[in-house]
Amino acid sequence: MSPAPKPRLPDLAHDATIVSIVTLLAQLVDERVDRALAGRAADEWIAPRESRIGRAGTMRLVAAGKVAARRVGRRIFVRKADVDAAIESMPALAVPPAPVPAPEEQADESVEASRIRVAAERAARRACR
Repeated sequence: MSPAPKPRLPDLAHDATIVSIVTLLAQLVDERVDRALAGRAADEWIAPRESRIGRAGTMRLVAAGKVAARRVGRRIFVRKADVDAAIESMPALAVPPAPVPAPEEQADESVEASRIRVAAERAARRACR
């Protein structure tokens, strides 16, 4: 007796309806995950050392009353969104442009730099003797 032939399963990968259903499900799952992560990030409680400004900076904000904190046992937690909002409300620093030295000062600096380089080379030679 010969063995019974194995039943062949239909090739569903090429069926257009199955592919469209799988694509739709993947999109729905992606949207759900994005919504869940976006909502969690806004209400996420973190330890002060996990914030963008570190433990000391976060505790300064808590002491100043700019960020609310909760204590659970000996641990302290703050909302990540509150810390981020406090950082965004801080004034931006205005960095002044570096002064451009006059041409005479540039020449003096290059001479001084070459003197320092020569002195360093001499000191290195003396140390090798």
